[in-house]
Amino acid sequence: MSPRAAWRLEATGFGPVYDYAAGKADWLAADLPFEGTAELAGMFTRRGVATVGERTTAAQALRLLEAQGFGQGSGVFRECPFLS
Repeated sequence: MSPRAAWRLEATGFGPVYDYAAGKADWLAADLPFEGTAELAGMFTRRGVATVGERTTAAQALRLLEAQGFGQGSGVFRECPFLS
């Protein structure tokens, strides 16, 4: 559908027009600009992720989370979630 839509837009005088092969969902997931009033999940999520190593203590990890604005109880150590 995308190549056909691009061709039709060009045929009616719009340009430059590109066929974005990855599609609309990929475009929106990458937080690229769009027109409209939709409130997409990407607008409310964080791209940065706090990471720690195996030797990081829980206290150090909590300080890192808090410094990045995550607050306590919002991380996971390996397969063991921690809550405070």
